[in-house]
Amino acid sequence: MSQVRSLKELNPLVEYLARRALEDIKKQGVNPLVVETYRSQSRQNELYRQGRTKPGNKVTWTKNSKHTTRKALDVVPQRRGKAIW
Repeated sequence: MSQVRSLKELNPLVEYLARRALEDIKKQGVNPLVVETYRSQSRQNELYRQGRTKPGNKVTWTKNSKHTTRKALDVVPQRRGKAIW
């Protein structure tokens, strides 16, 4: 259950929009990092359990994420090659 970061794994319309948005972000001097795109339902279930029935902080509020339908991506800015959470 590893993270998928490829924009090609997204729904074609979402991929197109994501590429445009990332281009705009870069033009504004921000270096974006795509953290995750598609997420299997089993990975989503594991993330949901985190902070509830598994150790760790809660990282998602739903079992029915748009990631599982290939319609979401997580992006964070980077500074000097490190993600700014």
